[in-house]
Formats: sequence, C-alpha cells, structure tokens
Amino acid sequence: MIAPGILLSVVIPTYNYGHLLGRVLDSVLSQLTDECELVVIDDGSSDETPKVLETISAGRPSGFRWLRQNNAGAAAARNAGLRASRGSHVLFLDADDQLLPGALAAICSAFRDDSRATVVIGGRLTRWPDGREKAPSASSPRG
Repeated sequence: MIAPGILLSVVIPTYNYGHLLGRVLDSVLSQLTDECELVVIDDGSSDETPKVLETISAGRPSGFRWLRQNNAGAAAARNAGLRASRGSHVLFLDADDQLLPGALAAICSAFRDDSRATVVIGGRLTRWPDGREKAPSASSPRG
C-alpha cells in the first residue's frame, strides 16, 4: 500500500550477510529523508543477520523496518519486500551493495522533477577489496 509522502522504498533482501549488512544499511540510513523508507527482508538467515538488524532498528524510530521470513530464496524475499514497501517507487539493493552519497536525493529529485518518470537508471562502481575500482562505460542515451 502506497503511503502519502513516501516517494521511494529501498528494499534489501538478505540471507546470511550479517558480516556485510552494516555497510549497506549505513549507506542507505545516512541518506533517508521523510520521503524515503528502508525495508529489509531477512530470508531466514542462520548467521548474525537478525542481531545486526535488531541492533540497527533499535536506534531508528522511523523510516526503517525489517521483516523475517522462512528461507524461500532471493526472488521471494524481493517480492515480500515489494509487498511491504509503501513508496510510489522502489529501489532494490543487494546486501553486499553500497549507495554512494547523494544517491537517494538524486533518485527522488528525478521523480519529483518529471511526474511522467517511472524508472530511473543509475550507474554502478565496482570496488575490489584491494582498492581497485571499475566503472562501466557510459552508453549513449537512446531516444
């Protein structure tokens, strides 16, 4: 159900990513505004994922929710997140992703600036543990 004022729901399915989850959550939570929400679906993790989510949610009074389901796979977790989301638009992230600063503001701005927009496509940057980075080549927009 779409909630008034929530423009964007960020949905993160996770399964046994407790060791990385804090990084993606920090990158999203630091950017949340009243027009964004974060929904995490724990797909029956058997590691420290529930504890990480409980700890982080204890300090967040609003804008962040997490749900736990029996393990049913990534697609089922994404679908559960979609059902639980209240925004008019959805951004799916994986538990090992990380948003660059300003990403949510840019996405929300794109939707606010053009009421006809239904999809925003962003870039990505791959960063390896040794610090190397790779950005995909930009392709020409098609009209």
